[in-house]
Amino acid sequence: MADKKTKYLKMNAPLAAFKYPKLVEPDYGSKDYPNPEGVYTTKLVWDENDPKFVAFRAKMEPFLAAVEKMADVEFAKLKKPQRDKLGSPTCNDMFVPLYNEDDTPTGQVEAKVSMKASGVVKQGTRAGKKWARKPNLFDALGRPIKGDIEIWGGTEGIVNFSFNPAGYFIPATGAFGIKMQLEAVQVVTLRAGGEASAESYGFGAQEGGFDASQYDAPEKDGDMDDDEDSTGGDNHLPEGDPEGATDF
Repeated sequence: MADKKTKYLKMNAPLAAFKYPKLVEPDYGSKDYPNPEGVYTTKLVWDENDPKFVAFRAKMEPFLAAVEKMADVEFAKLKKPQRDKLGSPTCNDMFVPLYNEDDTPTGQVEAKVSMKASGVVKQGTRAGKKWARKPNLFDALGRPIKGDIEIWGGTEGIVNFSFNPAGYFIPATGAFGIKMQLEAVQVVTLRAGGEASAESYGFGAQEGGFDASQYDAPEKDGDMDDDEDSTGGDNHLPEGDPEGATDF
């Protein structure tokens, strides 16, 4: 009797910030750690108190609890020397807390989703055939994204993912968990082309300060020469380094 095919479930993760996204072109790894088949991937970052994330986490908890029970059963099947070596099953957290450099919690959590970009069919009539795929991308209005696009870190969006509710258990390490497999992405707020945020430079909001949205640039004096400022000086920068440049 043939084994039943694993039934994967699909779900949308709530709106999240993308961290290290590789959603347009596959990540082929590095020289030291190559990944010739490639992988599409991103990390999803949420505020742990975001009500939508809290609801999402609660929805996944029954699956995680079932996988933990499965891992206990599988761990008990290992030979005693292996059990003694490992001690107990180890959960690969689906939601990983993030910390500051001083080890204080940031109040955020992240999860990883990924999709294998290519491979070879291993079984059936198409065994040995090569295959390739990529995630479907949609804009905020639900329309397919066509043409070239860059998706940088800080982009916000919704990810559709699939997962095996039975989870996984690795006998060699005793690790268990649930893997989120990337299916599609809806880009809600795009950051591309190296756009930087104030937060990326460590800038926060300063009360009572300059508000660019309320600023109107003054009109230039129509009689002013293009090469002179209002004092009659030359607008061109002097040759050489500006004063203080050697301080940096």
